[in-house]
Amino acid sequence: MFVNFSTLRERYGQRHVPVSTIPYAANFGQEHKIETLEAYFSENEDFFEEVPNPLPTTTERDYVFDSEFLSDDEFVIPCANNDSHENDVIAYSWLLDELPNCSTIAALRKLDNAPLMKSLNDVYFRLLVETQGSEGQLWHQWYLGPRGSGAPLHYHCQAYNTLAQGEKLWVMIPPEHTGSDVDDGLAWGYSNRQPTTWLQSHIDDLTGHAGASVCVQQAGDTLFVPSYWSHLTVNLRPCLGFATEIYRDC
Repeated sequence: MFVNFSTLRERYGQRHVPVSTIPYAANFGQEHKIETLEAYFSENEDFFEEVPNPLPTTTERDYVFDSEFLSDDEFVIPCANNDSHENDVIAYSWLLDELPNCSTIAALRKLDNAPLMKSLNDVYFRLLVETQGSEGQLWHQWYLGPRGSGAPLHYHCQAYNTLAQGEKLWVMIPPEHTGSDVDDGLAWGYSNRQPTTWLQSHIDDLTGHAGASVCVQQAGDTLFVPSYWSHLTVNLRPCLGFATEIYRDC
């Protein structure tokens, strides 16, 4: 269903993306660069290895995390539904193996068994719309990274995170267990350190932290992150996916 790394490289290789060891590094005064996807893939050939190397623990891997790669018009496909006069929307359509169009959407709606529509439209965007309400704002982002890349501990408004390819480790801590006033003295809520580096320094503290939860997201999984829950991610395998933050009541 989802595009693989080779197809992504072929389709969008000349698009420019921000590359850094943590998402939005420029906001934290850290180094980042802008380069083409082709250049990024050339620097990280382990995207295409059938047997991945062991998870790096000493090298801070570069990560692509971006909200400007595609405009909203490219990120989703709006189509008029002549029967109900409502708009159908296919989310993250550019990540699909076969790019859809409005005529294929209409054809899919006529099928009794339409898993594509159920997974991409009826389920995901229904969740987004219900969570967004009438006043909320959506912020679409996408990510691409090799093994060992990821996002440091941070928090924001509620979000859905979908993994298209790969395997991702999550550490999540609810807001009542974060902050500098926590007994362990650690500022659990936010960090600007690359996540594998941070984990090496805090793994003992983390395993003894009563509020921390750990899970592994598999390709095809969508994970809901509640507002203000601190979370850290590490890509256990080369990963491709996207996230939508929903700014409402937070």
